[in-house]
Amino acid sequence: MKTSLFVLLLVGIVSFSCSKKVVPQGVETASLTTKDSTASETQHVTKTLYLDSIHQQTWSHFYAKYSVHYTDSKRSFNFKLSIKSARDSATTALVSLANIPIFNSLITKDSIVYLNKKDRCYGRFPIQAINKLLGVGITLENLEELFLGLPLGYDEVKDLTEHELNMQDSCRFTFKNEGITNVYVIQLSRPALLSENIQLQENNSLEVQYLEWKSYGSLFVPSHLKLKIISPNETFTVHFTLDKHELDIPQEISIQIPENYAPCN
Repeated sequence: MKTSLFVLLLVGIVSFSCSKKVVPQGVETASLTTKDSTASETQHVTKTLYLDSIHQQTWSHFYAKYSVHYTDSKRSFNFKLSIKSARDSATTALVSLANIPIFNSLITKDSIVYLNKKDRCYGRFPIQAINKLLGVGITLENLEELFLGLPLGYDEVKDLTEHELNMQDSCRFTFKNEGITNVYVIQLSRPALLSENIQLQENNSLEVQYLEWKSYGSLFVPSHLKLKIISPNETFTVHFTLDKHELDIPQEISIQIPENYAPCN
């Protein structure tokens, strides 16, 4: 598989979301008011705090191994993915086929560095250059949010334009910001995300379904998630099944470029 496809896959996973804003500290989980409430201002505050409480769950380090199934209109294949992350600092992603590491990358706030082990080459992209290429901002935090089941690109400052509470155990939040529409569906009893959908300009969108969860202390970690990236010309579907995970255990996060590796074409 060509280097460009791996880069697009990794970048695509984190790219279709708006930039994360700083979440205020000290916000506790709040219960939602129902449709019968007449205190609209209180309802707005409590429903916003509910998403805040999911997004700001505390963690410092994350390590996980996934079995991954990738599908597009031309191909379908399986691979293994290992992720190490230090919160708001750096993340490494290692792709293996048949237990052979073939692609490694280091994502920081400023750049993505990758090694194509099959072709024995490397590359480096500034985040700003990738943002310009894709036409949408990406952040390191988006990758963390995806695999920890936190609302992608969530900005608690913006007004939620829609709120629906059904008779079961779920609730939907929607807000629009600079041409991007974010829709989050949460489960009230955990709390945890059931799904999220981000509609971009030019008919591009990202859909994430969190199909299964595992509890780790006070934090729920998604153990099976389905990611679908939709564009006018192609649809990519990626299933991630969690094989192993560790939380809040410091990890060594680095990447070394061998001397005999040349820049990738």
